[in-house]
Formats: sequence, C-alpha cells, structure tokens
Amino acid sequence: MAKNIIFCFDGTCNEPADAEQEKALFGIGGPKDNGITNVLKLHLLFGGDLRSGTTTRPQMSFYFSGVGTYGSRLEKLRNILFAPADEDVGDIIRRAIKTLLKHYEEGDQIFLFGFSRGSAIARRFAAVAPSILQAQGIAKPVFRFMGVFDTVASINKPNLTRAEDKPGSDVIFENNTLSSAVEEVLHLVSMDEHRVSFMPTLINEDKRVTEVWFPGAHADIGGGYRYDGLSDITLEFMTEEIKRRQLGLTVLKPSDVKYNELGDSDEIKITYDDLIIQPNYLGKNHEQSARTHIKGAFLGPRTVRVLNNNIHSSTEATVHHTVVDRIYDDEDYYPESLEAENLKNPYTDNYPQINVWVSSDEKIKFNSLEELKRTGRRPLQTLGVGESKVHRIYANQVFNHSGLLFKAGQNYLFTIDMNQTWFDSDIDCDPAGWDRKQELGAIKSFIVKGYEHERRHSKAMWFAAIGTVNRTDEGNFEILKHATPSTAYPVTVDGEFYTYANDLLTYYKNNMGWIEVEVKRLN
Repeated sequence: MAKNIIFCFDGTCNEPADAEQEKALFGIGGPKDNGITNVLKLHLLFGGDLRSGTTTRPQMSFYFSGVGTYGSRLEKLRNILFAPADEDVGDIIRRAIKTLLKHYEEGDQIFLFGFSRGSAIARRFAAVAPSILQAQGIAKPVFRFMGVFDTVASINKPNLTRAEDKPGSDVIFENNTLSSAVEEVLHLVSMDEHRVSFMPTLINEDKRVTEVWFPGAHADIGGGYRYDGLSDITLEFMTEEIKRRQLGLTVLKPSDVKYNELGDSDEIKITYDDLIIQPNYLGKNHEQSARTHIKGAFLGPRTVRVLNNNIHSSTEATVHHTVVDRIYDDEDYYPESLEAENLKNPYTDNYPQINVWVSSDEKIKFNSLEELKRTGRRPLQTLGVGESKVHRIYANQVFNHSGLLFKAGQNYLFTIDMNQTWFDSDIDCDPAGWDRKQELGAIKSFIVKGYEHERRHSKAMWFAAIGTVNRTDEGNFEILKHATPSTAYPVTVDGEFYTYANDLLTYYKNNMGWIEVEVKRLN
C-alpha cells in the first residue's frame, strides 16, 4: 500500500528544546521570546514524534533538527557561522537519503518541508536524491510537494555587508532552479528581514512554483519565537494550501496530538500551547533596526521580486493580504521593501505592480507603498440576500476584521457550532463563554466579580462571542442572541462587521483558540 513519506528540515539552531521557556537573565522578567518553528509544528501535526525509533504507517514524518544542533559546542558554533556543506549540512542530507532508501517503495508520495537553511537542504535533497536512488536500482522518486519558509542558503561564509548588488549568499545548489523531480512548491518569504547576510534564496519563475511574501522578519515567517502571531499566519497558510491542493496529507488538530507520547523521556516540553495556530497580523514584528552606523552597514531592505533564470524579472511578485492589513491598522508599520525605489527593476527602470493574495481565487494589485497609503483599504464585501460567509473569531484579537459591510436596515442571522472550544488562559469554554461561579473557587470568583463591569460587553459572559459594527465597542451585541430568523440582528448604522471574545481590553495576550460563525443576510 502506497504511503506518504515526509521530511522536515529545521532552521539553524532550531530544535525541540526551543519549546522550553527559559527565564530572562538572572530570572528577572518574563520568559525569553523563543519557541519551536513551523517545521517542527508541521512534523507533529503530520503525526510525527521525537522518539528514536520509527513505526511503519500510511503517513511517516521524519524530523531533522537544524544546522548547529549537532556535535560539540565548538563544532556547533562553527556550523552556525559557516555551515560547511561537507559537514553538518552534508550529514543531514546523507541521513535523510538513508532514511528514504530504508522506507521508500515505488508509488509512495514524498513531501519536503524546511525553514531557512533547512529550506535550502530540502531543495538540495530534492535535486540529489533521485539520481542516488536510481543508482541503487530504485525507480526515480517523485516529490509530490515542497513547502518551504524563507530559504536562506548561506552555506559557507555568508556575505555580511551591503554591496552594489545585493548578495544572494553562497548556496549548496548551483542556481535558483527547482528540481525537475518536484511537482509543486510553495515558498513563503519574509518582507521585513533586514540582515544582508539573510537575503532570501528565491526560486526561479515556474508554473510549479507559488512564492508569496509575508509581513515580519525571518523567524516571523518560519517560526521560532514565543510571540508567534505572525509566523502562525504562514503556518495557517501552509496548512490551508495543503488542504486546498488535495495533497492527501493528514493534518492533525493540535488538540489531537498525544503530547505525553512525543519523546523517549519527559525532557520534551512541547504542549498544546506550542501547536495551537493563532494568526495575528498585528503580532510582534521582530524586524531588525539599525541603531549604529556600523550595524547599519549589515542591514538593508529586501527586494520584492520574481526571478527568471536567476535574474530580476518583470513578473509581478505576490504579497499576502496581511501585509496590506498591517499597513492600514498599524501606523508604525512601513515596509521599506515596498517603497517605489525598492520595487524598481534594475534592468528596465520600470516599477512592476504587486499582486495581493486575498485568497486562491482573488488577487488585487497595487503599484507601491505610497499608493497603498493614499488609496486606503480594499473595498468591503456586501452579502446578497440569502448569501452567507463563514467568519473566524480569534480569541487573542481585540478586533477581528471580517471584510463584510453591514448597512442600516439589513438583518443578519448568525449560526455557531456550540461544540467549538476556545481558551481564556487555562479556562476552556464554548462560544457562550464561561461563568465565574462554575469555573472558579470562592476567593477567585469574588475577585473576578469586581472586574465584570469592565468587560467590553459588561452584561455578557466572559468569553462570549461578541459582534459590533465599525471598530468600536459602542453598540456591541452578543452574537448568540441573534441565531434565529425571529431574533435576527437589525443593523442600525453602516460599517464593517467586527467580532471578538468578551474580555478585558488588556488581557487578550493570554487568550487562545478560535471559533467560526456563519454570517447570513436575511433581507
């Protein structure tokens, strides 16, 4: 029986131990801003574990920790700085090929995932593995799909300072062309990384390739921070594309992962909190900024472009809609890479348009950051009578933007599956929210009672699903009270429909999960 074989190559210094939240220096302050990457999260969501042995099953996932996590302390440092292709990197590729030889049977589907140098390793692996297998008398394998996060193939000493031509870094493959053995590839790229030594290794234009730029620095795309709202955007995008493309991969829900069975010992600290996906386009951006002249020499904006035969082409690049959303909702966000001068084609002096990925079926265009600032947010959607749309409410968002325009005089019906669960810190509840008398002891209940009047909707339960028109708490309402035609919500003012979980304004960072609501226009 054919099976799925998955290889997950992590980024430099990234490993499962990153899940442990170390305290800041001398124990002062909160935990350090570190976490596991999207590659490790995917491995676990594919049903993989961190045990030394493997079992044969219809879907097998193999995880390889990143460059710099092997050998002695001195060897690790050397691999981090220079990544010699014949040592750490080469060893990872050789081990992956041996794993493939051990488990591959004709008809199996192979999938590759990677981040940073791990992405470069995945791309190199796809290039060399077919000929090695053929040399062993095995039919040439086909790589069904490759999903990579912000490839930075800085193998051997990377370029460290700016030059006339921005460095592409010395790489372990000859050019930016995708291996012919790969059927589809999705490459998610950082818009805001400024380190010159981390310039992205893009993939040449090809009908098999989808390359999309996202807000955030290098690890805001591939993961590795505790504050992972931005990297959860790319993780969600990757999992949704896996489903949309009907690749045949099984992706678990974070709640279905058996955390107590992940490793051979109790040293594995990965929990549900590490795997839950909570995208936040206004999440912390770990972009580097130049604080000194010397440091500034090592920094510079990336060039948003598409490569054709390793050359900057006139083809329009694609950015994710969260780039645009952040530009409109965060007045401090100003991605230099979208300034007109940075979009300029160096060969034609033309300024190609930029595509905005709204969905797989919807794209819009703009010419520059200056134009985006001038023209404002894209038009809102107006539902027709009887038309509906599913909207997701994230518990950690102060306001969830729906993109739906409500007009005075219209009536709307809301349908919510009450089997859904989200989390107010360590309290889980359904979309109706939770009652302090049932969830808390007498002392805590008394304390919490004193804050109830400060809830954004003072009369609704903690964590009840709340709706509002326009970005304000004035006129907010409990969504579940408008679930039948006779109790439909009557719109009294024109504006965009927003949602949130009912909480104190200052406590959204400890919220987790999301629920979905179907919004239907009745008249």
